[in-house]
Amino acid sequence: MQLIDPNRLAPAIYRGPFHERQKALGAVFYEDMDCLWTAHFGDPVREYWAVRRDVGMWDVSSLVKFAFSGPDARLALDRLTTRRMAGAAPGTMRYGAVLNEAGAMLDEATLCVMHPELAYLIGNDERPDFVAHLHRHTAGLRVDIANVTLAMGNIAVQGPRALQALAPLLDADIRSLKWFQCLTRPVRLAGVPGWLMRSGFTGELGYEFFLGADEGEGQRVWDALRQAQVAPIGLDAIEKLRIEFGLRSQANDYFPGVTDPYELSMDAYIDLDHAFIGRDACLAAASRPGKRFKTLVFGADDPLPSHLAPVLRNGVCIGDIRSAQNSPRFGTLALAVLRASDAVDGSQVDVDGRRATVRPVPLDPEKRPAADPLTCLEGPRLPGTLLSDA
Repeated sequence: MQLIDPNRLAPAIYRGPFHERQKALGAVFYEDMDCLWTAHFGDPVREYWAVRRDVGMWDVSSLVKFAFSGPDARLALDRLTTRRMAGAAPGTMRYGAVLNEAGAMLDEATLCVMHPELAYLIGNDERPDFVAHLHRHTAGLRVDIANVTLAMGNIAVQGPRALQALAPLLDADIRSLKWFQCLTRPVRLAGVPGWLMRSGFTGELGYEFFLGADEGEGQRVWDALRQAQVAPIGLDAIEKLRIEFGLRSQANDYFPGVTDPYELSMDAYIDLDHAFIGRDACLAAASRPGKRFKTLVFGADDPLPSHLAPVLRNGVCIGDIRSAQNSPRFGTLALAVLRASDAVDGSQVDVDGRRATVRPVPLDPEKRPAADPLTCLEGPRLPGTLLSDA
């Protein structure tokens, strides 16, 4: 991704329905594959704390979205992904991977079943080879696969006050909606129709609202959330949040066509009891994964390690760095892939000449996306620290 001047955007760059409102607030933007992502609104640390302690909203309109429609929509997802989706009830959401025939990751995605003949794959990749993979491996099924990214905006509302902020704006009661469930009927947020899911990329209580591409409707949703005191946030804050929670990022933590999902410790998201592309390779790797996904905690003031920097123990390379960020709570953190025999919590490693401690994924000991949303209002999340343990 690269920073881009919002006043000099090429016509082909996708902006999403919330762009003008964000631009008016002085947002800084990244461009990636002809799509815009909001970087920040001036202070990523303040935006981070808005999500950890209160509530923030993130424009995720550039997230890739494929609609699967037809009698075999769920069966197609069952064949394409590591999750068992055939027969999944409407309202079901699952997270899993799309693999190639050799068992290497092409993408990881959220799968959502709206009704028996409509489901979504929400992920990262829309390059021609990936789209061809989806169609090639669903040939003969009664399903239509359409890229609807440009037709659907998306706003993520995240933080302990997410339910309190959203509830008065919706025409549906979402108090009983569980983590990783979606409503199976369209709802209206500030009068704008769309789909609502309980999901997010922050490790906090959160919801995502998918709406059409109309800029006027996007501005109505944005204005209503701002009036509810929801803070705008960008990707720079999200990176800090998601690394604490150990959430994976394409091109940072894994590489399409190369990475084995077990080296990202995705065991819980691989259902081996159904036939999917890459299953044979997964069966061979499942019992003894050679690498594991871990958090590394550095000294509070240590600089960030470089991407793919070797991780050493006693001078021997045992893995490499994938993502790194300065966490307002925990200091310098990195996600790393380590040799399984060396991925021992509490052990010490060296990266770029600096000492780090191996910790679990997720690191965050107070994770609460699956909690009862009413309990998330019991008090603000206070700064935590693991620095004394590093």
